[in-house]
Amino acid sequence: MLKIYFKTLYSFYFYLNFTLIGHRFFLPFVLFMAFLSWMMVYLAAGMFIQKTVPPLLQNMPKVTFENGKLTQPQAAVSVQIPNTPLRLMFDATPKAQLPAEDGTPLLWVHQDSLYLRANGQTSRQTLPDDLSFTTDTQTLQKYKSTLMSSLRIAVLIVSLPLILFLIVFYIAQAYVVGVIFGYWRKVRIPRIAIFRWALLMLGPTLTLFYIHLWVHIPLYSLAQVILCIIYMQQIYNSLERFPYED
Repeated sequence: MLKIYFKTLYSFYFYLNFTLIGHRFFLPFVLFMAFLSWMMVYLAAGMFIQKTVPPLLQNMPKVTFENGKLTQPQAAVSVQIPNTPLRLMFDATPKAQLPAEDGTPLLWVHQDSLYLRANGQTSRQTLPDDLSFTTDTQTLQKYKSTLMSSLRIAVLIVSLPLILFLIVFYIAQAYVVGVIFGYWRKVRIPRIAIFRWALLMLGPTLTLFYIHLWVHIPLYSLAQVILCIIYMQQIYNSLERFPYED
């Protein structure tokens, strides 16, 4: 599967050849890419947790929740979540108001509610009635390893359906681009062939996703579309020397 994966990155003739002779490998290839993506997300999240959680716990203020309400601190206390623009603020003051918009994401905990403000929008979540605990730096440091392990496990569970959604989306995206190219270039290609090309294009599209996990790519969605256009264009160009016959 690794050999197939690497060939999808650089060989456009491989798309044509493999579509004809590699029928039984398409499902294993998709499953392989799903597993690889799952592991990549887990590794990236693990590195993020390792860099973010320890300094966050060191700077976390002492907070107390009683029966679903924040009771301490009685004055606004905030902490910046490391490696992110997100700021976390606790304020148990009864008449406190949501801080003024300053362009940065904010997670504000006030009495029985949790507010998340990002991208100009604010959402509110009510805290559970049975939420009662007190945290301080010493307690958090004591359970740091358990917390980090729990977060990693949560990433594994939550990321799997997201990965499956991404795979379906990228296949559909590549397929639509392939169909449009067929109409534009007036080339009659069986839909099943274009669908197989879209499956193989999980190689380059998910590779771009892996890069984006570690290095932010501006206009990432547009970059994905452009990547599909480039690969489909080269595949159709290859048809001039290697006509497709199903």
